[in-house]
Amino acid sequence: MTIYEREGKMFFVRLLIILVFVSFVPRSFLTAAIVTPEGEVIEETPAQSEQQEDEETPNGVPAKEKKEQPPVTLPSKWPPAKSKQFGLGFILGEPTGLSFRWFFHEQQGLDALAAWSWGYDHHARMLFHVDYLFRFYDLIPIPAGDTALYVGPGMRIGAYDHHRWDDNDPEWWFLVGFRVPGGILYQVRSFPLEVLFEIAFVMDILPSFWPGFNIGLGLRFCF
Repeated sequence: MTIYEREGKMFFVRLLIILVFVSFVPRSFLTAAIVTPEGEVIEETPAQSEQQEDEETPNGVPAKEKKEQPPVTLPSKWPPAKSKQFGLGFILGEPTGLSFRWFFHEQQGLDALAAWSWGYDHHARMLFHVDYLFRFYDLIPIPAGDTALYVGPGMRIGAYDHHRWDDNDPEWWFLVGFRVPGGILYQVRSFPLEVLFEIAFVMDILPSFWPGFNIGLGLRFCF
């Protein structure tokens, strides 16, 4: 065996020993921090740092920039009732009927009711009234909604059976009167719905002066 053949065999043996050693050495040992002669610790190479900073997410946005983005707040599926001008629903009580409101201002608006009433004197009435209302918010705070107290002047017209005055007269007579309603309005924030409770003082002037009152509980969908 010549000297060249012997040196070649020794080279392959050394290479095999190095490969076996590398395969059994832990990865954490190979990636350990580098300490310079001056005692400075280098945890990673500049190339590795730049690679991590320039790494992009699947959306094409750098990872560093994505971490600094503010959280996304999804809009509510339904708008709050307070933001809507119109409302349509019903009122149960004295009288009972179809309720409509139009708030053309944050604190002012119109309220209308077309209703049927048996009256506290047990005589039938068909009524229609319109009120000009003033709303006052935040006087009674209730969670998850907007609460307002309201009051205002109104007027009503209608017809009633004359049995109210004369049991022998079956005809219907017209009436005209004024009313002063006051109540509380609760408007849901997560859905365009509002609930109201109202009491109103009533004074009929035609065919004669006759005081009275109205009371009701209502529900309206706002749009």
